Amino acid sequence: MDYVRIGGVCLLLMLLAAALPGDVLAQASQSSSEAAPSISPSLLSGSSAQESTISAETLSKRNTGLKPLGSRSSSTTSAAAASEPSKTLASNAPAAAVTQKEAAAPAAATAAATPATISQVSTSAPVQTASSEQAASAPAESSATQTESRSATTSPAENTITPDQIDQETATVGTAASRTPATSASTSASTSASSTTTQSSASASESASQSVTPPEDVPTGTVISGTDSAVTSNESTTEIQEEENASDEQRTVELTAENASENETETKSREIEEEVGNNRIWSEGMPTRYTWTPKTFSGFFYDMDNDVGTETLTVDLKPNERTLDSGSLTYSTEPRVTDFEFDDWGEYEVIGFMAEKYFAGYKASDIMSNDRSLINDGQLRRVLVDSDEEKTVTTGSVLPLEEGYELRIKQIDLNGNKVYMALAKDGDEIDSKVIDPGSLRSSTYNYEVKVAGEDTTLILAHISNVFASTESALVTIDGLFQISDTYASVEDGDKYGRMKVKSVSDEKIEMENEDSLTLRRGSTVAIFGDVSFLVADADELRFAPFVQKTGSYDVRGTVIDPSKVSEFTWNPKNFEGFYYDIDDDVGTESMTMRISGGSKIEEGDLEYSTRSEPVKFEFTDWGKYDVIGFMADKYFAGYNNQTGFTDEASVIGEGQLRKVLLDSDDSRTIATGSVLSLEEGYELRIKQVDLNGNKVYLALAKNGKEVDSKVVTPSSDPTDSSSNYLYKIDMGAEKNVPLIAAHVESVFRSTESDLATVDAIFQISDTAESVEEGEIHGKMKVETLGDNEITLENDGTISLSRGKDVDIMDNLRIKVADSDKRLLAPIATKTVEGTEMSLTVSDAVVDRSTRISVKSGTAAVPGVAISIDGSTIGTTDLAGSISYTPKSTGTLSVVARKTGYKDATASIVVRTAAEASSIEAAQKANVTLANQLTINAPAEVAAGESFLITVTEGVNRTPVAEAQILLDDKVIGATSSQGTLTIAANFTGEHSLKAEKEGYNSASRKIIVTSALEVKDLTLPETARARQTMKISAVVHNAGSEEDTITINLMVNDTLAESKNVTVRGGENSTVQFSYKPEEPGLHRFSLDGKTGTVNVEEAQTQDWLIGLVVVLLIAVGAAIYLYQTGELDKLQRQIKRMMQGR
Repeated sequence: MDYVRIGGVCLLLMLLAAALPGDVLAQASQSSSEAAPSISPSLLSGSSAQESTISAETLSKRNTGLKPLGSRSSSTTSAAAASEPSKTLASNAPAAAVTQKEAAAPAAATAAATPATISQVSTSAPVQTASSEQAASAPAESSATQTESRSATTSPAENTITPDQIDQETATVGTAASRTPATSASTSASTSASSTTTQSSASASESASQSVTPPEDVPTGTVISGTDSAVTSNESTTEIQEEENASDEQRTVELTAENASENETETKSREIEEEVGNNRIWSEGMPTRYTWTPKTFSGFFYDMDNDVGTETLTVDLKPNERTLDSGSLTYSTEPRVTDFEFDDWGEYEVIGFMAEKYFAGYKASDIMSNDRSLINDGQLRRVLVDSDEEKTVTTGSVLPLEEGYELRIKQIDLNGNKVYMALAKDGDEIDSKVIDPGSLRSSTYNYEVKVAGEDTTLILAHISNVFASTESALVTIDGLFQISDTYASVEDGDKYGRMKVKSVSDEKIEMENEDSLTLRRGSTVAIFGDVSFLVADADELRFAPFVQKTGSYDVRGTVIDPSKVSEFTWNPKNFEGFYYDIDDDVGTESMTMRISGGSKIEEGDLEYSTRSEPVKFEFTDWGKYDVIGFMADKYFAGYNNQTGFTDEASVIGEGQLRKVLLDSDDSRTIATGSVLSLEEGYELRIKQVDLNGNKVYLALAKNGKEVDSKVVTPSSDPTDSSSNYLYKIDMGAEKNVPLIAAHVESVFRSTESDLATVDAIFQISDTAESVEEGEIHGKMKVETLGDNEITLENDGTISLSRGKDVDIMDNLRIKVADSDKRLLAPIATKTVEGTEMSLTVSDAVVDRSTRISVKSGTAAVPGVAISIDGSTIGTTDLAGSISYTPKSTGTLSVVARKTGYKDATASIVVRTAAEASSIEAAQKANVTLANQLTINAPAEVAAGESFLITVTEGVNRTPVAEAQILLDDKVIGATSSQGTLTIAANFTGEHSLKAEKEGYNSASRKIIVTSALEVKDLTLPETARARQTMKISAVVHNAGSEEDTITINLMVNDTLAESKNVTVRGGENSTVQFSYKPEEPGLHRFSLDGKTGTVNVEEAQTQDWLIGLVVVLLIAVGAAIYLYQTGELDKLQRQIKRMMQGR
């Protein structure tokens, strides 16, 4: 029987062998003779008795670092494993057309094996590749059947591995990567076989053997077809041959580097989560690693014409946390090459730093011999002028530059083709050159100074033409460039606000937060310079970067490229100009632009829409009102059913929009004889307080004329309508709509004065902006007007000409870059209250220089932009002044503008020389001023803060060098050649500065050095009683970096009650406690270093009832003693006893 069985098996093997093509048997014979490593059948098939599931994460990590299995040619393939030929032949002989993909898939499925085993599989795993003739002759059905047979034999429970389970750098993906290895093999064989009916045999062979590796930028889970592969058959063959030549030891090291692979995978996963966003506002649900760029945050420096912006700010948040750990906030900026406005000069390097534009270095060009980087010197200098505007300078006049510099003509040669020019600083000549307009280098005036031992250009001026006649001579300047002669230092370890410089090189500056930051709700978190985070006062984390500015300034939306984006929508989250309430997450405006041909907007393709939304009053007990953004401004839309002090009223339906002027919950006090100033000339006054001191008679005046009056009953309960002062007007068909609302919290009456405390103010404009269907606003036409929505569209085609600002509506325009790209973005102008400036000008003479000076208080203000009749002439120098030479008579309008300050205006009267002769005579008569020193310094500085002292003399304010500076009669230094000295005061209080020099009359002035300490919070008890001690506390914050001490005075009703010294370390807080016992009832006003509050002191509780009780007890005790001593007590007891017995 055994012989029969053996014979049957042999007959079966012979029949199987006869059924196979001859060349397959030849390959099997050849491969069986080769020395191949021993591999178990279970490893080849991917199945075993103890087979476990392979997770996507495990597979991804184990494959990290593995090179993908490339395709092999028929000459490099083998059949089954040589060590077990019988088992291999029995299991794999029916597979007539096994491709490289069939071998790669099981190999990937066995990634859980030991590293050594995996190395063997990757080196010599048996692979069969069908020849072109075999592929052509084998029917597709036969191939599929054979593959299924193999799959059933070797892998009864095969795992399915999808593309998103395979690392993108290591997995080889087929045309249907979501199938099982066996199914993939079947599909591959079938596809290969069927393709031979329409393709050449060589093409079919290449297609069957080629593997596909997905590119790195393809998202996980994407199915990639074979035609997407960038790797050719020859490249794959070469790669496999190189792998076979590598030693087994090298492969083992590479395949077992699991820890490095896991770290790499985690890093890539983290990079996927990062987003360079289009929005300025970050809110929950957005990527926790988020980056702002100059195109999304208008505060950063950005040159749209050259598409140059260098700054990025990246935040790395933890989910559901508000704390930024050390190093979680990173800032980087790098120098970028940009063109001079005068193109012939070539290029220079610019860098944004802390939201300001700085010069980084020169590039070698026709006028610069070598590259010159100032970053390597740890210096950044502001770019003051970069212009290609044509300007003319005549003999006797000057061309004013920035920081007190000016160019002058000294002489023009007889032939009229060269000019001898001089450069002056604050009136003193510091340089001169002969300029020949013949070539670029010879026609460029180049003023250089030594910076870190190297010659560095400070000023460039290109002279294009020289003209000389018998009457006058002039030169034409068509290119100007100037950088500051002062610099900001940037070195490793420097600290700017909450950020510390991590590295500085000529390629990049990097900073990160040294200490942790907390994004507390409703807070403003300073970052560096004027850049801060504004955090919403809401449970949901929402914040955005912003630059703290005052005065008038422009804000920009996200920048788009019309050549790449034909339609884009701006909203409050990507355009800071649109109205947005970050606390309530309310923004109402949006603008959609459709661009045709990259250069125009057809009629109706610019759509602007806005809608009303409810927002909370700052005085939250009043509830909510409706607000609407319109033309990038905040407008009042109406009162709604959540408004606490009045009925519903909508003004949109009336075609009226009114600006919201005031919405405040600050507590303010009005005293008799004083007023509470409001907007648009309104003011609130006390007329009378009733005798009981529980009501107040208020009057409202506009421009000094009373327009309304009411009696108000103060209350701490905001829902009590009698405590609200309301001034109402009619708005269209809506009657009695409150224009002004004020909540009166308390009233105080005394023999000296009457007081009223107002703790909430709301005011809207009494001038309405008309909005009706069909109205034209700029280039926009009102299309629809509803009760809560307004839509506008452009009325006509808008051309996006390069280098133009296209006015859209009142406060909204589109800026188009002066470049072929025509990058564009919306722009709006914002106005914020700033510090007052005073502008001093004097009458001038034609063709004679005059000085314009700017001060804030008594301090000179440098860097103020001065414009005359709309044209900017430059900025003020360190002494706060600038020179100007008028060309004709008349009255000129002068405007001074600087960020952080309110604009100042003045007028200059320009006369002829004859008309000004009397003025000149008066100036000559006043010769005593010729030797009079003038000392300029800030009126007030903070302790530890460096400040500049400038000493000048005469009416022309010429800088005085080597002048001795005395502080409180002690010499602290001498002025430089520029007449300046920088010092830092480490003590507080009022001090005296004095300037002295031999041959000059001395000058002196006072300076106040304030402490870095300030009172942040003042805590008062809610109630108090007369003649009972009350506790008062305050939090003192040290905004400086050094420990400081301050004396804090507690004032009660403007009378000093107590003083205490408080010492606080730099950057920390300290709490100070006071005790006070009021003697009289009534409203008491407490103030502590500018912080104020009031407490209503009640009458002291009387003790009359206690005294009466004591008296009664004493009488009773005395009576008892008397009765006892006289014996009457016994009689009384017996009488009481008999009475009781009688009952």
